[in-house]
Order: sequence, then C-alpha cells, then structure tokens
Amino acid sequence: ANCAWPERFTREDVIKRRKKTRTLNYWDSQYMLEAKPITETRLDPAKIIPYAVEPMIKYANKTATMWLGAVRIAGMAVRWDPSGAKLRSDVSALALVLQDDHGRRYLHRIKALTGEVAEFAQDGKRILGGQVFQICDLVEEFNVPRVTVETNGIGGFGPEVLKAALRQRKLICGVAEEHAVENKNKRILEAYEGPLSAGMLWAHTEVLDGEFWDQMKDFNPLTKNQADDYID
Repeated sequence: ANCAWPERFTREDVIKRRKKTRTLNYWDSQYMLEAKPITETRLDPAKIIPYAVEPMIKYANKTATMWLGAVRIAGMAVRWDPSGAKLRSDVSALALVLQDDHGRRYLHRIKALTGEVAEFAQDGKRILGGQVFQICDLVEEFNVPRVTVETNGIGGFGPEVLKAALRQRKLICGVAEEHAVENKNKRILEAYEGPLSAGMLWAHTEVLDGEFWDQMKDFNPLTKNQADDYID
C-alpha cells in the first residue's frame, strides 16, 4: 500500500527494520499500529526463544539420531485435539514438540487441520483425505513415533480413524488416547509457566508468526471462554 511517510521511512529502511523484528506479530504491533491488550500478560510470548531450522536425522554406527542445528533431540511429542469442519467449532489443532538432552522444549509445529476428520471413498473403507491424512504427512515428514489424541467430544472416534489412515499409508506410528479432565486454564499454566520462567521454551518462527503468539499474549486464566486452541 506504499509508505505513508516516505520522507522518513524509505523502502530500504523499512526492509532493514523488518529484518530486525523477531516475528510478523512484533512488526504488526510496532509498525502497523495494531491494537494490543493493555492488561498484564500472565504468559509472555516474548520470553520464548525463536529459531528457524529444521530437524535432521543422522545415521552413525547403525544408530539414528535427530538433531536441531547442533542440538541433539532426545524426545518428541505430537498431540491432536480433534474438531469437525463445522462453523463456530473449535480449531482442530495439531502440535509437534521436541525436547533436547537438557530438557529444553521446542514448539516446532502448531497448526490447524482443515476439512473433515476423514474423507472416505464410496466403498466407505478407503480413506482419501481429511485431517487424518494431514497428520500422516507430518508423521512421514518428521518420523513421528506416536500421536496422542484427545478423546473429548468428537475425538472419541479419532484414534481409530487415524490408525486406519496410518495403516493405509504404511506408516509405523503408535496412537495413544487421552481424555482431558483437568481444568483447561490450569493445564495451560502448568505447561508454559515453568519453561517460560526458566528460559527453556523455544519455538519455530512459523509458530510465532501464527495465531499462537496472540493467543498466549491474550490468555487470561480467569476467563473460561477464550481463543486458546493453539496454546492448549
């Protein structure tokens, strides 16, 4: 849309300033004058350390190891909170988290799955697409050993459909079920406050540039109904 003050901010200066900002959200806040809440933030996403590298698998002495840059990855967790494709429903969110030998956690992917949970062929048996195929793509890309499915609500039949999709794609990956009974806000605080305060939480820039940043910044532990699909 061109610059409103070209005498002060040349195109070269704008590009230079954009490169200095950590994320697109920070740019929007500081330079695009987007309104942000003025209440105190309980979970400050600015404490998250950003990174922009992808994990690599290395083979040596007949052993496979995963590395994120120069850091060896010791564990991986993938969680799926299913939701249907209906309007006004919660986001069907998928999260991939890595952990290194020192306990640092890396939020590598937090994304929304789109469409129906599964799209079947006319025979009702063969799966052609849907959210479960999007999960299979991630399993294949990152060699995921197990996916945990939250079975509340629509997630009750999610594990079986996901297992069928994995078999069809010939992917070796376990599927675990978990029924969430703890208070959601308490669960969110317990998951993030410790790593944030200890400087042990990292996140890929793709995660920070998405809805995750704003949902964490706006999170209010005293509010029941709020946008929290990406941080939950």
